[in-house]
Amino acid sequence: MEDFTKAGIQGALSSGLAVYGLQSRRDSVAFNVSFIDKDIPFWAVMFGVGFASSFISDYLHLLVKKEIPRKIEDEVSLALGSLVSGASTTGLLYVLNKNSIPEFGATNAFMLGAGSELASNYINKMLY
Repeated sequence: MEDFTKAGIQGALSSGLAVYGLQSRRDSVAFNVSFIDKDIPFWAVMFGVGFASSFISDYLHLLVKKEIPRKIEDEVSLALGSLVSGASTTGLLYVLNKNSIPEFGATNAFMLGAGSELASNYINKMLY
């Protein structure tokens, strides 16, 4: 349940930050998902991308957790989680529509994913 809560928090943060920060770069509130050729509301796409990138980040953390010394586990976990979440946010946006990264900027998409991961971790630790 905690994973779903964190993913939901990250999805909400990604959606809100993207609509506030990236939407101003767009002419439309719809996001065209290339492989199904449908327009989906931008906030919904970003919620899904944030939700998915949270799960990708958490899964990768579980895979490498045994390799991280316990003494620095929290710091490495935050750094690795934010890097993976930033990369997966950028990658997922590119997969959904190849024009989204040139439109938003790879750095903006990466920072959105990494920042929402850090913020969702912080909020989740306050809740649990």
